[in-house]
Amino acid sequence: MSGKFASVVRLIVCSIAIDYCGLGEAHSQGTNEDVVGPLKTMFLNAASWRQYDCLIRMERIEDRAKSAITSRSHIRFVTDWDARKTLCLIDTDGAQFADGKEVKRVKTLAGIVSDGKSVFSFNFPKKPALGKWSLRYFLKDFGVVDLRNVGLTDFPYEFREENDSASFEGMSVLNPLPTGQVKPLGDKLLMRVVTKVQNQDLDVIENYVIDSKAMVTEEWKRTMRIPSGEAGKLYPNMWQEIKWKEIEGCYVPTELVVNKDVYSAEEKKPIARPLFVSIHWFSLNEPLEDKLFDTNILSDLQQVRELVDPVKSGASTLIDRK
Repeated sequence: MSGKFASVVRLIVCSIAIDYCGLGEAHSQGTNEDVVGPLKTMFLNAASWRQYDCLIRMERIEDRAKSAITSRSHIRFVTDWDARKTLCLIDTDGAQFADGKEVKRVKTLAGIVSDGKSVFSFNFPKKPALGKWSLRYFLKDFGVVDLRNVGLTDFPYEFREENDSASFEGMSVLNPLPTGQVKPLGDKLLMRVVTKVQNQDLDVIENYVIDSKAMVTEEWKRTMRIPSGEAGKLYPNMWQEIKWKEIEGCYVPTELVVNKDVYSAEEKKPIARPLFVSIHWFSLNEPLEDKLFDTNILSDLQQVRELVDPVKSGASTLIDRK
């Protein structure tokens, strides 16, 4: 895990450096137009993913003074937004430790199929059932991320809607409209977005490092500021570092490190809560097999386990890290 934690440290250092690149004092300057352009470009890139099939690995590690929590999930997500068909399968293995000993283990195997007409879902050992969950609430309950929101909004990237009808103007990132500034720096764009929380003495400041060619976010930091507080003191809250690749003119995320500070009653201070995400893309904007949206797939537990297994599914970019 040392390499992963090194990524978190590098992320924090790089993100904090954003404040010293000429945007640090421009809290109240800038316009909506300055930041809407880059945000809309990111949105349109993700909106161009009409059909895709991927396997997502999510790993969370929480080290505390006397306890620790680990969790690893594999999520197979296949969707055709135009046909309104989606398959999502989840296999999670989590453990809790105290004084170096395992005290609790949680395993989850669940899935859902929406074929455009009906929704079937299951949570092992219960059998598949019709209409128990809507697609959106199933994805939310099991913490499935909406990859279309990576680099555009903050984690956990909850699904906007059950299909792709959400408009750019309707996204919460633009409600209310943010203000900010954009500054070029080499092959990057540095963007600062400031949003005032209504009816609260609080500013939310988001710093982006954007690849100016691909127009995707490589680093992101969210900071809270209480204007009436100690000289407008900044309170870092969340950092992200994202890696991308290009497939047929579209950019898709392949690796993501998220670090969120969460207050620990045990240690009486905020502690880092890192999350590591890796994504293998089987296909993008290519025809998908009809059998992937057959509701009978949920009744075949062997097939479900094969589809979420990196080796058996052929997710080559995840195999060497299993």
